Amino acid sequence: MTQIDAENNDARTTPTWSQPVNIPQETTNAGPRCTRRNGIDWIVWKGESDNEVWYTNGTKEIWSTPISLGFKTNTAPAIAAYNDNIYVFWTDADSGRIGYAVYNDVIWERDPDYYVSIQRVSDGPALAVHDGRLYVAWKRDNNCLSYAWLEGETWYASWDTYIASA
Repeated sequence: MTQIDAENNDARTTPTWSQPVNIPQETTNAGPRCTRRNGIDWIVWKGESDNEVWYTNGTKEIWSTPISLGFKTNTAPAIAAYNDNIYVFWTDADSGRIGYAVYNDVIWERDPDYYVSIQRVSDGPALAVHDGRLYVAWKRDNNCLSYAWLEGETWYASWDTYIASA
């Protein structure tokens, strides 16, 4: 589709969306998240019936069989491609803290004793990659926003911002 920018009289091509591809027999009640790495699309979601973190990857109409990471969550997980790995973050259903796992093209790795957040959170994490850093943000139970970032293999402390209630 081509649009005309009336102010500059320029023609711009607008990207077109592909047809949706269904992932058979999978449902969620918390919204899927996605990323792309090396031409492969990755999708992560919370299973509606089991509350487990699930993922699949693929291109166009060829997708892997969905696999559970074996972690339970009550909120939508998040996914990002960073430093040639896939990172998945979730709010742990038992502790209420944010855990994560890393896929390095061979296996998923996770330190079960390490959480990004030291306090309970009240919503799922959000991720962004920018300037060589992986950022993770979350809302704490006390209505503060917190974030931390990963630079290379080093985590840096979170900062809090109070959310004023209306």
